[in-house]
Amino acid sequence: MNAGKSNYSESINRLIEVGDSSFIQKHNYNYFYSKSHLNTLDSNIWSDLIKELNASELKSLFKGIILLEVTMCWSGGSVAAGIWIYKEIQKRNLDPDFVLATWALSSTNNEFIPFGSYNFGSKNYNELSIAVKNSKIKNESENNSGNQIHIKEAMFHTIQHQYNV
Repeated sequence: MNAGKSNYSESINRLIEVGDSSFIQKHNYNYFYSKSHLNTLDSNIWSDLIKELNASELKSLFKGIILLEVTMCWSGGSVAAGIWIYKEIQKRNLDPDFVLATWALSSTNNEFIPFGSYNFGSKNYNELSIAVKNSKIKNESENNSGNQIHIKEAMFHTIQHQYNV
């Protein structure tokens, strides 16, 4: 384990513990009280930290970071750690039915969890799929009326690609 990775090993282990128990015990609450920076570590750092975790550890880590983000009021927005962790979960095909994504949507206040794109405040994957489709219809309607908004188009295409809609 390299020096940078070892700096975070206790945090990773504790996040997995939180995710496993779905509860933040007092000793972990105190430990994470001043560690909100974990939620905004660069995606490359997270990629390095999680590459050797097994499927169970990775899923627990994801749950742990989401629980702490909510409980500790950590801000992360579109660069929150949960996004990078969930991308690895998707890469390994560990959530094919979007059960973990639905859990995250129902558990978070972060409008970019779990996919890194705006989630429309959806609380489950089916709701999110409908919101993305409705956004597509609205976007097409606006374009047909001659009111083209390039930023919305770019955002829509990103969302469409990520959700395969």
